[in-house]
Amino acid sequence: MDPARFSTLACKLVTYITQLCNPMPPYFIVLTSLDRYCISSSSARIRQFSSTRVSQWAILIVISIFVVLYTNTPIIVDLRPEDGLGCRNRGNTLYKQVYAVVQCVLFAIVAPILMIIFGLLTIYNAKQVGDGRVFASRYRRTERQLVIMLLAQVGSHILLTLPVSITYSMLVLPTGYKATRFIYFAYSVFSLLWHLSYVSAFPLYFLSAKIYRQEFERWMKKMLRFRDGNRTTPMAIDYFAMPLVKIAQTRGAECRPTDIEKV
Repeated sequence: MDPARFSTLACKLVTYITQLCNPMPPYFIVLTSLDRYCISSSSARIRQFSSTRVSQWAILIVISIFVVLYTNTPIIVDLRPEDGLGCRNRGNTLYKQVYAVVQCVLFAIVAPILMIIFGLLTIYNAKQVGDGRVFASRYRRTERQLVIMLLAQVGSHILLTLPVSITYSMLVLPTGYKATRFIYFAYSVFSLLWHLSYVSAFPLYFLSAKIYRQEFERWMKKMLRFRDGNRTTPMAIDYFAMPLVKIAQTRGAECRPTDIEKV
C-alpha cells in the first residue's frame, strides 16, 4: 500500500525525497570527473584538490544545494484523490513552468556538459603527462583504466538519460506542442532506460577496466575466506590450499634437506 495515495504529508515527503535524490547522482559523476581532472593535471597546485577531504566537502556542498533548491517541492505538490490524479504537482502557474525548466536544465544540460568538459580535460592531461614525463608503466596503465571507466560511465549516463530528458521537456514545457499517446509511451520507455543509469556502473566498470576486475576478484576471495583467528575453516582450506598442495608436489623434488631445516 502506497501511503502517498492516502496521506497528504506522505505525499509531500515522498515526492520531496524522490525529486531530491533523482538529480544528485549525475552531479556525483561530475565531481568524479573533476577529481580525475585534478589528479591528472601537471600542476601540483591543481593536484592538491584531489584529496579525500576536498571530496567530502564537495559532496556535502552538492547535497546541501539540492536540499535547499528542492524545498519548494512540498509547496507545489498536493494530494487530491477525487480527481483521479492523486499526488502530483498542481496548478498551471508561471512558477511551475519555471520549476520544470530549471529541472530540465540541471538534469539534461548542465550535468552532461560538465561531464564532457572534465572528461575531455582529463584526456588532455593524460596525454600531456604521458608525453612529458616518464612514469612507471603500471601507474600509467592504472590511470588509463580509471579514465576509461570514467568516460564509459559518462557516456552511458548521457545515452540513458538524454531521451527521457527530451520527452520530459516536450511534455512539461510551454512550447505549444500537443503531446500525443506516442509521446507518453516513449516517455514511459525512456524512463526505464533512465532508471538503468543508476545500476549501470558495475557492469561498465567490470567490462571496461582490468584493474576493477582484479579488485573485484580480490574482494570476492576475501569474502569467501572464513577465518577464526589463526585457524582456517575446512571450506577455506579446500578452496585456497589445494593450489598450494599442487605447487608443493611439483616442487618437492627441488627441495633440499638444508632448505627444509632453514624453514
